[in-house]
Amino acid sequence: WRNTRYVAQRIEQLAARRGERGEPNVAVRRATHLLGAALQPHAGDEADELDHIEHLVERMSEALTQERAAHAARAEEMAQREREYAVLVEHAVAGALHQLEEVRLPLHILLENKFGELNENQEEMLGVARAAAEASDATLLRLRDVVRLDTGMLRLRQERVRLQDVVEGILPPLRLAAGEREVSVHADLPPTLPALIADRGRLQEAISVLLFDAVRQAPHGGTIAIAATHDRHGVQLAVRGAPAPQPGEATTLAVRVVRAHGGRVESQSGDLVVSLPITPVPALTS
Repeated sequence: WRNTRYVAQRIEQLAARRGERGEPNVAVRRATHLLGAALQPHAGDEADELDHIEHLVERMSEALTQERAAHAARAEEMAQREREYAVLVEHAVAGALHQLEEVRLPLHILLENKFGELNENQEEMLGVARAAAEASDATLLRLRDVVRLDTGMLRLRQERVRLQDVVEGILPPLRLAAGEREVSVHADLPPTLPALIADRGRLQEAISVLLFDAVRQAPHGGTIAIAATHDRHGVQLAVRGAPAPQPGEATTLAVRVVRAHGGRVESQSGDLVVSLPITPVPALTS
């Protein structure tokens, strides 16, 4: 009985200290309130400390159950809101693409099949308008693909892909773009890299976006060094001295595509690293 009495006294002491260590969070405040209320003496109450503790545990269990239910409700509400946003963006993109097509077609007809003479200024303005429409069309298509990847509507193809072949196909236009800024591009792609199961087209486009972004951010006259390595888990493509990708729908889609392959895009010690697993993810094999 002395031991039990001692435990009860210690619980009372802990309850009395509930405000001494700073403001607790919501869950702690609720539990502390219940603890204090349960241990307050009541006139004519013959219950001992163990009865109070039992009552406290029951009250705290109820509070925990309510908190878990509220958390699940909030999580479901957020998931529902994300689904609504995805549907909204999908519909908005579809409508905008249709409207852009209504603009592109007359511009194409005016430029390619002239109904009368156009002066140079008119042709230049029409050309700028068509280029802007084409750019907007590409932006909206990338945004649509981001939404479809996030919602699982876009399925990736399954192909046996060699990463060195993917990167080597990007190098000629990459070096051409880098030469305009006097940036040197060096690549070390060993032929011993293991093959991956991936969507070659999507993966090549994603890596191309990331590499071109690195060239655009490189200092004038700088150097871009691309190196590929592997271990028993996967293949790593490192771009030495490249900063994190700039925000935008193109780089966002590129990162999403890498993630859809089970990989990741990271900034490590000033390098941009793309990691891809050797074993295909379930999304690719299903």
